[in-house]
Amino acid sequence: MSWPSLLFPKPQAPTWPIPEQTLRDLRLDLVVEALGKGYEAYDLEPLYRQPLTDVRAIAFRQGVARGLLAPGLREAAWAYVRGVEEARALLLRGEKCGDRHAGAAWFALAATRLLEALEALGGGVSSAPNPALAALGAYAARHLEAVRRSLGPAAALLEALSGVRFELSVRGDQLAVGQAVPRRDLGLAIRETFARFQGGAPGAVEAPRRGEDLNHVESAIIERVARLHPDLFSRLHGFRSENEGFLRPEYHAVARELLFYLRYLDLTEGRVRSFPEFDAWGGVWLSGVYELALSLEMPGGVVANDVLLEPEKSALVITGPNHGGKTTLARAIGQVFVLGQLGLPVPASRARIPLVDGVFTVFERGERGDSPSSRLEAELLELHRVLTAASASSLVILNEVFSSTPYRDALELGREIDRRLSQRGVRSVWVTFLDPLSRLPRAVSLVGEVDPQDPSVRTYRFARRDADGKAHAMALARKYGLTYEAIRRRLG
Repeated sequence: MSWPSLLFPKPQAPTWPIPEQTLRDLRLDLVVEALGKGYEAYDLEPLYRQPLTDVRAIAFRQGVARGLLAPGLREAAWAYVRGVEEARALLLRGEKCGDRHAGAAWFALAATRLLEALEALGGGVSSAPNPALAALGAYAARHLEAVRRSLGPAAALLEALSGVRFELSVRGDQLAVGQAVPRRDLGLAIRETFARFQGGAPGAVEAPRRGEDLNHVESAIIERVARLHPDLFSRLHGFRSENEGFLRPEYHAVARELLFYLRYLDLTEGRVRSFPEFDAWGGVWLSGVYELALSLEMPGGVVANDVLLEPEKSALVITGPNHGGKTTLARAIGQVFVLGQLGLPVPASRARIPLVDGVFTVFERGERGDSPSSRLEAELLELHRVLTAASASSLVILNEVFSSTPYRDALELGREIDRRLSQRGVRSVWVTFLDPLSRLPRAVSLVGEVDPQDPSVRTYRFARRDADGKAHAMALARKYGLTYEAIRRRLG
């Protein structure tokens, strides 16, 4: 019997790969990078690049994540992960130290760390309300009994090593190692003599830093100590030879699956998050949605928005002033779909979304000097790729496409793209300067708001209403006295 998986119920659920460009456009590459930082040995990034396409598999992961929100369970899971990591580090240190006796001691210490890790997992997780976590904990508890029989002697060996005493004599460049004999503790005598000069309790003294390798003098001393205690060191080396390879790949695999949840829950701790519901009718309802990567960069908080796209509507058209948060909102919507189908809580106070089989993005890109294509040609080629790949169950996010094209041409192209998306039943999110697209039959319009007292100040909030790009321009003209009437009055 193998270890129960926390990522996939049996059989393994199908996934869809996130295109690399989509990951960057949604700024999820920054989130994934933050999740994997410091845990490169576990190769976590691929796990965050494979959203699920099965609602039952998503619910399975949501149950695990909900279980790990409980502080006691999360602490037990972290204790296991850290124990496995410490065991790995200690084994590596033993291999690199350059001394067989010290290496055997590091090996025994690594064995105790693994036992502690399994005890934390078996004892702290087996009583979890979530069935998947409980099954993992129960398996760890059963497995621990077998492991104790082989690795249990490590603690006694380390205790015996800690009790070893020897005498080191230095005469010139000669060192002699012998059995320890009772002598007066000169260090204690010195401390007692100078105690009356102490102004208070002595401060902590930091041990000098040094590398992990032993030098030849230290190795020679340990070798002579081993000769003084042949039985103990023989048992130590016997323990190592009998248990080589005890840190099995399964322990690493379990830690990796736990880290998938633990890293994300820790990264989003203190932020608004919720587990999305999946709507079979195809509607999108997001309450208090925000862009996660931006919130990681701005600890003070970010502006959240609400989005509603009824099942009979399939295009969300976002318009408004420049630098008003339009692209940020589009990214936030895309992030909800990806993170939600990974089985993780999403950056929103509440979310109900349809299940998709892919998220595709076409974002405005600058001219490239090394590209033989014009900017418009490059956008059309990318749109062709996306339209070919997208299905009726996909989400397409279009950000400021055709912005380098004359208005009338851009509007015709936008209408044609919308027509093709509509024919295939593809849901889309548009960030655009083309206001007429917001009035298409299948569209819902969101407009970026500005401060009514000062139109140059963006609120980063969006309202569901008809787009009118001229309204913002007229508000600015009135503020700066540039309306037709104001100019006529000044000219007399």
